[in-house]
Amino acid sequence: MTKGFRKLLCLAGLLAVIPACTQTPAANRSPSKEKPIKATVRTEKVPTDVAAEHGDFEDFTSSSCGVERWSVKTGTDSGAKSINITSSTATTLATLIKIKPPGSIPSNSRVKGTETTNWQIHVTLVEYKLESDSDYHLVIKVGTGTMIAEIPSPSCVGSTSPFKADITATRTAFDKKYHVTSSWHTANVPVILTGIGFFDYKHGQTGVAPNAIEIHPLLGITFGAAPRAPFAMTITPSEMSISQGRTGFVTVGTAVNGKAGPPHGLRVLGLPRGVKATFGKGTWSAAWPASSPSLPGRLYPTRVTFEVARSVSPGDYVVRIYGSGPHSTLWTQFVLTVVDASSQNFYLAATPATFDVARGHTGSLRINVVPINGYSGATYPAINGLPPGVSATMSPALVNGRGSFVIHVSVSRNAVIGTHAVTVGAAGGSQSHIILLALHVTA
Repeated sequence: MTKGFRKLLCLAGLLAVIPACTQTPAANRSPSKEKPIKATVRTEKVPTDVAAEHGDFEDFTSSSCGVERWSVKTGTDSGAKSINITSSTATTLATLIKIKPPGSIPSNSRVKGTETTNWQIHVTLVEYKLESDSDYHLVIKVGTGTMIAEIPSPSCVGSTSPFKADITATRTAFDKKYHVTSSWHTANVPVILTGIGFFDYKHGQTGVAPNAIEIHPLLGITFGAAPRAPFAMTITPSEMSISQGRTGFVTVGTAVNGKAGPPHGLRVLGLPRGVKATFGKGTWSAAWPASSPSLPGRLYPTRVTFEVARSVSPGDYVVRIYGSGPHSTLWTQFVLTVVDASSQNFYLAATPATFDVARGHTGSLRINVVPINGYSGATYPAINGLPPGVSATMSPALVNGRGSFVIHVSVSRNAVIGTHAVTVGAAGGSQSHIILLALHVTA
């Protein structure tokens, strides 16, 4: 690793300080006093949702458990034991529903990647009900996108399933929060979900995603979100590569009193000489805004456009954008990479640039190496700024040309709950670049 790269990481470590946004556990709703509903015993073919899923029929056993891909849904298939359920991969609902489904869905085996990953997403729980196969059917949403998550009945999960303990705990947590019946119940609350990806068949089910992807089974659920501040802001993307003489932009999202609202004012600090910033009304892409435990699902977008003169020296610049709101001023930051349009180079990217890991658990996040002008060299990653009680490894040790590496983070039980800035860098040849990430340590 070059001396310049070490110096760059040190600089970023000093600058990458996120203002106090420590999460506080949301107060749980009082458990329902009603007794949990018992699974209905059926021996005939019945619709899984007579009211909303016309003509959707499935065979059920005498214990009201499903049949179709049931081993995959509950983890008794041969591939379930190879899934690392102590680690979750942060993603977004928008990303999952864009995954191309397989041409043919296997009956008793998994689709590699999507169905062999323990995903974590921040969403809104819209509604829920008890299905005829004893699953809890959850409709989840972010923006205009919806998909389904399901919690099987523990009595329908075989003893060999590595998921059974987590399914049981999740089902119990849901029962303490809500009284579930065979009718639809509205929730409209923010939740954090973890669970295994699953491709279902489209049969008119309520909330189905365009590709029929689900979280099935659900292995963890956290209700509620951190209290909403009078003013909140975030930024996307967390990195921007602009060639000399060109322009690029980021979008700042703001909320006032828990609702999308414009800031009182924005200003930029940290720009190198020769870079000009202008502000204008922006729009969100389909994949944004991603849910956040501390921000509402919909934010007011402001586009910040950067015009880079040809005279600007290539390199990474940590740029802060300050915003003013009711009774407070906050800032968010990103890395502006200015590149020589005539030379081979690369930059780092992550979507999302945040990941949540509960104390006592592990998590992972993928960082992409994006070549510029045919860069094909070996790139070596490094990480800086981990808080006490948090450790990380990175794999692979190097990436040749275009590729990616994964950060595996382990959070001890005594780690501090809250948001921590982490700087990831990579060096290749004479080039070195960084990206700033936000690690949310949860209870």
